[in-house]
Amino acid sequence: MLIYIDRGVLASIVSTLEDHDRGLGLTPAEIGLLGSFFMLGFMISGPIFAHYSQSSHSLTLIGIGLLIWGASSFGAGMSRSFWELSIARACSGVGEASFVCLAPPYIMDHAPSSRKTTWIAVFYSAISIGFALGNIFGNTVSEALGGWYWPFYIEGAFILPFVLISFMGKKVSLNSDLDAKNEVIPLCKQFVILAKCLSYDFTVLGFSAYIFTIGGIGYWGTYIIEKLFSKTPRVAAFSLGIIIIISGSLGTLLGSLFFDCIVRKFSLLHSEKKIKDEKFRNITTEKANLFLYITAFFSIIFFMAGLFMNDYFYFMILFGVGLFTLFLNKGPVALALMNSVPVKLRGQGNAVAIFFMHLFGDFPSPAIIGYLFTFSIFWGVVLTFGWLIWAVIFWIFAWNTSVFDI
Repeated sequence: MLIYIDRGVLASIVSTLEDHDRGLGLTPAEIGLLGSFFMLGFMISGPIFAHYSQSSHSLTLIGIGLLIWGASSFGAGMSRSFWELSIARACSGVGEASFVCLAPPYIMDHAPSSRKTTWIAVFYSAISIGFALGNIFGNTVSEALGGWYWPFYIEGAFILPFVLISFMGKKVSLNSDLDAKNEVIPLCKQFVILAKCLSYDFTVLGFSAYIFTIGGIGYWGTYIIEKLFSKTPRVAAFSLGIIIIISGSLGTLLGSLFFDCIVRKFSLLHSEKKIKDEKFRNITTEKANLFLYITAFFSIIFFMAGLFMNDYFYFMILFGVGLFTLFLNKGPVALALMNSVPVKLRGQGNAVAIFFMHLFGDFPSPAIIGYLFTFSIFWGVVLTFGWLIWAVIFWIFAWNTSVFDI
């Protein structure tokens, strides 16, 4: 939750960074590039951390990443130019990659069979809540202390205890994740194995389209509300933050609980040894992908309906419902990704998925949407919401190919 507050902080100060007196005088295109530089650092380092997780304890690698992340937060606060802030944001991406790539497989390895989706959902709901709190925290602190850079200093200080916890976690861990790690698979061979998992490939592509929209909303959401409905930055940040907290937390948790109910019959059979591991993973992957494309389809309908009503009140209601529907699949998509690859490659599968979801998702989306906003705010938002149709299409393919995988 703490590291995702950082993303919300940057989104909350977008309009301030545009200002020549209070900010850095950045253009929308330059602000969009800040998000892309962050994702570049994330994408490059994710597979590297995942590869070394075969021979090093995951918590040690997470601790190293959080240390880099904390240092880059201080670097962002000290930045006084576009390129200084860009470098700091790229380093933040490197630090975050270790945690986001390695934490979900670690949770999957330790969660009980009947509650894996729910455990993953708790993790992802913390991400949603963190981003929403970041919008509120960033705007409030920057205004109260008189500088856009203060939130970065504060979050950098708050992460330090968790760096120590990560390094100490290895010593107190009852179940070392290295116990099952005997042979280290070469990196190129890992990529070849993952490429042959068709359901995984289509799930990743759908996830990339999903993240294009989520990333666009997260990065430009406050700006969109300000410009479309003439709201102040404070009102826009608070309204977006509250909606994301409610929709994100409820949607993520309820979606995972609902999906656990869908597969409960198979979980019981699996726990009773009546279904083999591979068969159980196959079933859950198929059910998850079916769940994914249905929820994404309804999200498009709610988003577009709210936008074309052209009324702040109705837009915020339907926007919140659309986000709730979209967040229903946070747990199932993680389950689909990690169950459609060999168990030993879950960490790398998660890292590669994150690489491509950023490459085709929130790496280009801030810059592309920011460029479109220089011509039309409205049609930039239409693209942001409408891009979800690609998620629907790819997840339909993933659903149809899941029965052939594993």
